[in-house]
Amino acid sequence: MSSAPATGTEVPSPAVQPTLSAVDIGILIGFNLAVAVLLRIVLKQVDLRGALREKSPSAAVPVPDAPALPGSSSRVTALIGAVILACFLWATANVVLRYWLVGDIARAKEVIGSMGSYFLAGMALFGPYAVNQLQTAFKGGGSSS
Repeated sequence: MSSAPATGTEVPSPAVQPTLSAVDIGILIGFNLAVAVLLRIVLKQVDLRGALREKSPSAAVPVPDAPALPGSSSRVTALIGAVILACFLWATANVVLRYWLVGDIARAKEVIGSMGSYFLAGMALFGPYAVNQLQTAFKGGGSSS
């Protein structure tokens, strides 16, 4: 018979986590495969080099044989931020799905409820870009001479 030291501090035992069945694991794998296939289909059509280049001063009138503009650091930064946000959302979906599969709906709701502040912070990252786009649209959109 072993006795714990009488220091007055006891380490609480970790909570027992419900385990996933083979069907639950299959659902999680199926979800992630579906997301990966969808991303592959959607991103196959994207011209990443073109998206990361600076806009030409007169994008409305393309000039043939014009030199390619250099990459834009702000666009690269925005792409990195968008990838991070998307990965976090994907991971959160996995966590919520796992809680739902084991029947812990309260924790799934807690995770979903706590996402609001994260998405507000994410929107704040893209706020300056949105304001700049609106400013550009209202500045040069109305005059045609």
